[in-house]
Amino acid sequence: MVHARCWSGVGAVLLCASVAHPLSAAAQAISPMITEYRVNAGAKVKGTFEVRNPTLLPVRVVLEPLSFSVDSKGDPAYRKLDEGVRVRFAATSFRIAPRQNYTVGYEIESDRLPAWFTVYATIAAANVETVKVALKLPHTVYVLPKQVISTASVEFLRCDASKEFHTVSVDIRNTGVHYGRVEEVEVSSPHGKVTYNGFPFFPGQQRELRLPWREHETPTQVVLRFRESKVTHPLADADARHTTSRQ
Repeated sequence: MVHARCWSGVGAVLLCASVAHPLSAAAQAISPMITEYRVNAGAKVKGTFEVRNPTLLPVRVVLEPLSFSVDSKGDPAYRKLDEGVRVRFAATSFRIAPRQNYTVGYEIESDRLPAWFTVYATIAAANVETVKVALKLPHTVYVLPKQVISTASVEFLRCDASKEFHTVSVDIRNTGVHYGRVEEVEVSSPHGKVTYNGFPFFPGQQRELRLPWREHETPTQVVLRFRESKVTHPLADADARHTTSRQ
């Protein structure tokens, strides 16, 4: 089991917010935000996450598991939980007293691997009859097979850098059937390098990366670092190509 602290693209949502209201993304929290399980096919998964209420008010919490897909730019789209994925909670709604924490236990069964979903916890003040503020916090779960993504499954569709436009452009596709998490993206020039946040890489997904580059030299190489391996690819000089095309 692996915990991760954050994932770009899934975050807290504050609904109908009032500035003076004590509920805020800074006050409420879920931990961990992301959990990965490596299991054998057909295995049941048991897990937990914690919802914290450090405020002086009691809150009520409602849980809703949702399946999602992620587009080429990394933006998620949510939908009703997919058939074949079953998530059971000890309770789908509960109350948390002031300055208390609540541990949510759940059990997962999936007819196929990999599987993934997000549990959104909708949090509202328990003593307010008409809800004016609701905070939605995510706990995202990946149930994965023992097999990891192969570096041969990472296909580079575009890989170039423009010093003129201060941008590195990398388009990749996961041609395999296994999920992988890019822990870190590293872009390097002959005398320097810059690292960027990683991202989840889903089976069959195409991903477009547009990375800012402010260094003096044009970068020449990009490295995608997975937990178990890494993939290196040269960067073409986009400025040179554009100059040639204008001649």
